[in-house]
Amino acid sequence: MTHVDNGHPSPDFPYNTGYVPAVPTAGEPGSRIPLSGRNDNTRDLAGYRTADGKWQIQPHRLIRSAHLGSLSSADVQTLSHDYDVRAVVDFRTPGQTKGKPDVAIPGTTMTQLSVLGPHAYVDAGGWGEGEFYKQRLAFGYAAVTGYRQFLNQLLTQPGATLYHCSSGKDRTGIATVLIMSALGMDEATIIKDYMLSQTYHHHVDYQWIKEYLKEVKQNYGSMTNYLDQLIGFDATKREQLRAQYLVSTDGHQTPYPGATTTKPQSTQHHKIKILTIKQLKQFLVRLKPHQVWFHELHQSQPSGRTKVSLTKWHAVREAQVDEDGQTVTYVQVQNRHGDHRWVRTTSITHA
Repeated sequence: MTHVDNGHPSPDFPYNTGYVPAVPTAGEPGSRIPLSGRNDNTRDLAGYRTADGKWQIQPHRLIRSAHLGSLSSADVQTLSHDYDVRAVVDFRTPGQTKGKPDVAIPGTTMTQLSVLGPHAYVDAGGWGEGEFYKQRLAFGYAAVTGYRQFLNQLLTQPGATLYHCSSGKDRTGIATVLIMSALGMDEATIIKDYMLSQTYHHHVDYQWIKEYLKEVKQNYGSMTNYLDQLIGFDATKREQLRAQYLVSTDGHQTPYPGATTTKPQSTQHHKIKILTIKQLKQFLVRLKPHQVWFHELHQSQPSGRTKVSLTKWHAVREAQVDEDGQTVTYVQVQNRHGDHRWVRTTSITHA
């Protein structure tokens, strides 16, 4: 039996019953961005309201999608020009990105951030999909650290961030659950957006998301505690996220309180321009301690400083960056868990 509803799923809906939302009309929250080819699960999160009804997600800021391997030139123009996409985050494994590389969108930064680690192993050990959600996406090390990095990246990202996996339903679906939870949407709204992948012919199941949320609550009491204690995205950061992405629902588009004070201040570099980025033939490096590092090259402030460690990293990309008129070379490094960061070449030594 399949339940189709224009509203929210009932909170006591039985797990063995399918819930499929109706297709939103153009401009409604959850409606698809009209792209060609197989890009049929690309959606702007604009318009989703917080639980109190006072705030909503701004348009052209948060876009969820399947992989971008089949974008046409017109699609690239739509995302770049119409939706102001400036960052792409790819949750796929290295093998998946190599097999179906994204079509580049000019002017964007691209981050490979596998939340499953080096390999997918979706069916490993005979896990069903629900168990996969619990063991890999809720509590797996790569997922926890990957989603943490992703959420922190959103705090300083101008323009729109497009994030995706292969079909835009599982890894991307959970990323959206975390974003909407941090922004203050209620559970019914979050589930409805998750289930829209099924509406758009990418298979998800109501039981999977309900079991995921159930496990989170059984282990941490609430999604808020889960974000605080495991993901490491506390109340201060959630307020910063809301200041970045929410506006009022009263028709005036008033920024969320604190929006004018949470924008990153330029203390490290005043003017940053990315000149070139190229892939490297990977080689192993170690990071020198006490060196600044960045999640993304465009950031005006460092994301942190390196610690004393013997960890080996793979150097994967090199970039030339103009910092206040001076050309500096950066290298993007990746560890075995899929974590990425950008450091100056002077901050690395060959392993």
